[in-house]
This record gives sequence, structure tokens and C-alpha cells, in this order.
Amino acid sequence: MVRPDVLRFLAAHHWVASVEQLRDLGMTKSALAHARRTGTVTSPAQGVVALTGAQLSLEGRALLAQLAAGREAFVSGPTAGALHGLRD
Repeated sequence: MVRPDVLRFLAAHHWVASVEQLRDLGMTKSALAHARRTGTVTSPAQGVVALTGAQLSLEGRALLAQLAAGREAFVSGPTAGALHGLRD
């Protein structure tokens, strides 16, 4: 079971987080490994986790890509337009 504060963080961030963000919340390497091993979270990209079974929205998928790309990355182009309601 993931700690309630981690679940709240994931819920507020479209069900994805970087490993660094989870460490900032105090989640240890062993706790994260346990969450992966038990299937609570998956690792859809290096350094990023998502809550298993969560249907990622466009926002969640965009955030996942941005987190996987690193600190200097940002969402742009048609995806950014869709996130801001400028595109379908």
C-alpha cells in the first residue's frame, strides 16, 4: 500500500510522478521497489512512475513525457494547444 500522502500527490499530478518527486516526499528506494514489485505502481519511463490501473488523461500522458525528458523539458506544439483548450 502506498502512503496516503503519496496517493494525494499522485492524484494531484494526474497519477504520475518522478522518482525524484517521490524521494522528496520521503519515499525510500526500498519502498518504491516494494510498490513496483507488488504492482501498486508501474514505471512507464525511466525515472517516472504511474499508479497501476490509472487511466492517464492527456494531462497525465503529457506530464509523464515531460518528467521523462528531464528538468529542462516542456510540453509544446499541438499537445500544449490541446492542454490549453486551443485544439481538440
